[in-house]
Amino acid sequence: MSETVLATKLFPPSPTKDIVQRPRLMKILDQGSHRKLTLVSAPAGFGKSTLVGDWIVGTERKVAWVSLEPSDSNIKSFLKYFVSGIQNVTKDIGESALALLQGAQPVQSETVLEPLFNEISQVPYEFSIVFDDYHALDSNPVDEALNYIVEHMPPQMHLVVVTREDPSIPLPRFRARQELIEIRENDLRFQKKEIKGFLNNLMHLNLVQEDILALEDRTEGWITGLHLAAISLQGSAQPGEFIKNFTGSNRYVLDYLVEEIMNQLPENVLKFLLYTSILDRFSVPLCNALLFDKKHSAKEVLEYLEKSNLMLIPLDDRREWYRYHHLFSDVLSVYLADIYHDMIPELHLRASKWYEEMGADMEAIIHAIKGKHFNRAANLAELVYPKYHMYYPSIEWLEWLKGIPEEIINTRPVLCINVAWAHLNAGDLEPALHCMDKAEYWLNQNAEMKQQSTKNEKMIISSESQFENLPYFLVQARLYHAQATGDTESSLKYAQKALEILPVEQYEARAATEAMLGIIQWSSGDLESAFEIFRNGMFSNDTYLVSGTLVLAGMKMTMGNLSEAESHCLHAIELAQTRFEKPPTGTEDVYSSLAEVNRERGMLDQAAKNLKRCEALGSQVQLSDWQSRYLVSLAKLKCSMGQYEQALKIFNKAESVFVRTPLPIIQPISAHRARVQLKLNHLIDVEDWIKKNDIHPDKPLQFLYEYELITYARYLQTKFSIDQDRSKLLEAISLLKRLKTFAENQNRRGSLLEILILLSLIQDTAEQFSPAQKTLVQAIKLAEAEGYVQMFVDEGESMEQLLKVILDLESPPEYAKQLLNVFKEGRDAGSELVNLGLVDPLSPRELEIIQLIGQGLSNTEICAKLFVAMSTIKNHNQRIFEKLGVNRRTEAVIKAQKIGLI
Repeated sequence: MSETVLATKLFPPSPTKDIVQRPRLMKILDQGSHRKLTLVSAPAGFGKSTLVGDWIVGTERKVAWVSLEPSDSNIKSFLKYFVSGIQNVTKDIGESALALLQGAQPVQSETVLEPLFNEISQVPYEFSIVFDDYHALDSNPVDEALNYIVEHMPPQMHLVVVTREDPSIPLPRFRARQELIEIRENDLRFQKKEIKGFLNNLMHLNLVQEDILALEDRTEGWITGLHLAAISLQGSAQPGEFIKNFTGSNRYVLDYLVEEIMNQLPENVLKFLLYTSILDRFSVPLCNALLFDKKHSAKEVLEYLEKSNLMLIPLDDRREWYRYHHLFSDVLSVYLADIYHDMIPELHLRASKWYEEMGADMEAIIHAIKGKHFNRAANLAELVYPKYHMYYPSIEWLEWLKGIPEEIINTRPVLCINVAWAHLNAGDLEPALHCMDKAEYWLNQNAEMKQQSTKNEKMIISSESQFENLPYFLVQARLYHAQATGDTESSLKYAQKALEILPVEQYEARAATEAMLGIIQWSSGDLESAFEIFRNGMFSNDTYLVSGTLVLAGMKMTMGNLSEAESHCLHAIELAQTRFEKPPTGTEDVYSSLAEVNRERGMLDQAAKNLKRCEALGSQVQLSDWQSRYLVSLAKLKCSMGQYEQALKIFNKAESVFVRTPLPIIQPISAHRARVQLKLNHLIDVEDWIKKNDIHPDKPLQFLYEYELITYARYLQTKFSIDQDRSKLLEAISLLKRLKTFAENQNRRGSLLEILILLSLIQDTAEQFSPAQKTLVQAIKLAEAEGYVQMFVDEGESMEQLLKVILDLESPPEYAKQLLNVFKEGRDAGSELVNLGLVDPLSPRELEIIQLIGQGLSNTEICAKLFVAMSTIKNHNQRIFEKLGVNRRTEAVIKAQKIGLI
């Protein structure tokens, strides 16, 4: 039984030979497979799932099936089943997407779907995927993901949505595009011929025409109503009289019919139905665990139910797992509450114990909660937490606890600290703090009780081993929280306390705490001390060395040591490749750090390649805090390519997935965005940012404010270009000179270089020509030692002109000539880089097709070469044209040549 994906949800309904054939609807489903979306939407009981299941049996297409339920409203769960369903028909794709979904933090659906669709675009056949019971979901993110799937899925793919209500996606748009085909309630209603065939041929009722017409009138072709009526009629001596009294709305009719069924069932079968109605899915062993009467085994009753056709749905082809029809299950639950209300807690307790024995932690905890056995649920959650904290996303563990009352959790110090760490891993700092306070309260209470030699009756502990380590877990959580919120004073206090209480023999834990001291020191701007402290902590093992390279390289880059930053990255990559079976967590950040070094040196193509490696590895790690850092690096690369609109979108996305961690925020994403907005002349947005963050020239000179203040100087520069107010330039020059001295005093040559470059440009604009030249010469000499290029190039034409002035000096720096050559040669980084720059990059298959078009091949010739259908090629062409922003083949070829794709 998988904790991640339940295979039984991926099986379509088992084929049934006793079914009314519906060729008119099969034809509609066949037609729909040539469009993007088929929507089968109707109220409960209209045979939607049965219809689509029967179509699957008869179609030659490969079809994946996903049964949805309320728990799949979580976007990660929905995407997991979507990918897993696809893997049932295309086994060699989707692993990277599933790996990303194992992360502890929320993900954006596009992050999972984009690479998945690129993989699907290589599949050499067409297939469909069915979402059954989509109405069970209640989630805007899932609706957005569904819309994205329909909009962007490859032409090989077709989607069938089976639901009781229309999904919240733009159906009118899909209709207008002829991308949608629909089967509605009126289509699904049984017609006269179908009703007669169902009642007399399949259910063997031999009803007269008058009775058949009466049932048609009363049920209005509602299949479940007909089915339940037929079951009741099978035991009726006067079918005409029964049909005459068969009236009322669906709800009342259903209540009446179920009651009729219940009264005709053997007592043991009735109890079985009611007892097992607490289960979403069940097997023979699980049902046996719930039964009090052992005279009749679950196997016997299930065989009876199958034979009687009583709404039992097999979930696998071996008939090991089952569920009830959802509507039938709902009614059974109502009857259970009426008849055996006092049994419900015990039934859930038995289910919880069975799942616990099977190692299914989630189900064990959830059934304990449903049965209001909250202390049991809390015990289980506390005992199993370590394996989820260490190896699995603790955020999923946290989801299982939602039904446990807060007062139960608050009496358990170990569970409190577990919940606190789960919140910290998710970046939810406020609830984490509340739980830490509760854990600390009980620690203090326990100490007082020991001194008074009395027993504390209120504190509950399930895991003694975790309680013994609670003081350390607590102070580490305090340290994490303080550093994540920028409270340096408290961070230092908790780090020292952790070292005091940690035994000397716990070397690795002490090393990790010492490394945190380095991060704290980093926040102050004293990078040389911070680097040494952090590196000493990271040397405890190779895993720490790899994961810590993000910090080591980041410090070195701020210090202006690109070569050393690169050396640390390359060493970490070598360790990841030679010392581990697969790259450890943190390797993805090493590649994004290396991409930053590449970009600073003007190696944009190499930066793009390393960012692709970062993305590929990042999709496989458990924690997702890497994603925001990757997106920031990608957006900065876009800026260096002059693609500011795209950069702005990526920065926005980076901010939406940002997770607070102990790493200091050296360059806030909002400041990055403000710089792009300056490039795009979005002055109002920048001024809003300035006001919101209280940024002004007199703001205290702290390292963590440095990037924002440099950005403010850029704002003043832009403001002058608009209103020609010279005071803006003088204000910027004054600010930059203060920042220059501040960076020099702490030997931050990376920061100093940007300050000097910007200062020289503003001095030149202010007609302070001699100071501008001296400042730029200082910057050039500083840049030469480490090969900085992009900082100059990103300033554009004004920097190019000022460099030309430098060359006219009596003794110009030689490196100025090299920088000018970069301007002259341009920044064509190759086809791979340019494709990275598209709003929606071409997939490998689309790249192949545009190259064949460039060779002059017709659509027919491309079909023959690639062994695909003409419709597939046309769909690819349409996507290519959309991505390139063109309307015809000739325009596509010209655009592709211009940007280096062919």
